[in-house]
Amino acid sequence: MRDTITPLQMAKWQAFREIQHDAQERICEILKRGLCSIANVMGGKFEPDMFEPCSDKYQPEPVASPDQAAAIATMALGPPPDGNSNR
Repeated sequence: MRDTITPLQMAKWQAFREIQHDAQERICEILKRGLCSIANVMGGKFEPDMFEPCSDKYQPEPVASPDQAAAIATMALGPPPDGNSNR
């Protein structure tokens, strides 16, 4: 997009975006705040940014290391099949 417009057009577009936000972004922000309010009323401790799927701010802590996860899967499913198994 930046290759097809002039720097002046880009500056105007950025200024417009500062004043007039995208309708979908506005709806998503309203929904995040509403969901956060409902969750907090039900006893949760949430912030609206926690409902942002692309946010790096709130990433869940890993429950198990990869080795621990492999051990849990082995206990639950049994050892991996060898090359001669019909599984």
